[in-house]
Amino acid sequence: MNGLRMTIAALAVLAGPVAAQAPEARVVIPGQGQGTVTFFERQGFGGAAITFRTTENVVRIPFQVRSVKAEGVWRICPDTNLRGRCLYANSSYPDSQRDLGLRNAVRSVAPQSAGGGSGGSWIGPVGGQTLRGTAAQFWPAPEIGRQRVEACPNGNGSANCATATAERFCAYAGWRVMKNYMQLTINGRNVLADVLCANR
Repeated sequence: MNGLRMTIAALAVLAGPVAAQAPEARVVIPGQGQGTVTFFERQGFGGAAITFRTTENVVRIPFQVRSVKAEGVWRICPDTNLRGRCLYANSSYPDSQRDLGLRNAVRSVAPQSAGGGSGGSWIGPVGGQTLRGTAAQFWPAPEIGRQRVEACPNGNGSANCATATAERFCAYAGWRVMKNYMQLTINGRNVLADVLCANR
C-alpha cells in the first residue's frame, strides 16, 4: 500500500510541470528543407504559429499574420503558386505590417537561393511614391526596403542590364511586364526612375 502511494505521488510530481509548461504557440512543419519561415498570430512572435521548411504552392494559415521570423531568404506571396505582389523576408519582423509591408493573407511561400534582384538579393517591401491603376502602376523613384533601386547592380551600366533590372523590379512588385523605365544618376549612382509596370 505504501508503495502504491509513493508511485501515485511520483506520477503527480512528474505530471505537474508538463501541464504547466505546455507551449502557447502551435507549430506545424509540413516539409523538410533548408531554412525556415515562421508566421505568428500576434506581434512580437506570440500566439499560434506555423512554420514552413520548403516551397508550398498552397498555404492556408488559420489566423491573420502579425509577425514573421525567416532563416534564409523567403518569398512570401498573397496568391497561390507564388503569384501576386510577393515580398521577400530574411530576418525577424516583430510587426510584419510595419517592418515587412505584409498586409495581405499568405497563400504561398518558397525559399530563395539568390533573392529577387540583379546582382544580389532584394529584401523588403516595394516603396516610393506611386500611382496605381487597375492594370498598371507607375513609380517615379522606385525603392525596395527604403533604398533606391540600382539600375545595374553589377556595375557595368549597360542598357541591357538596366532593362533586365527594371523587368525584375516589375516582377518583384507583382506585375507581369515592364512598359517603361529611365536611368537617373544621383551622387554617382545609376538608379531606376519612371518605372511603369503592367499586366500586359
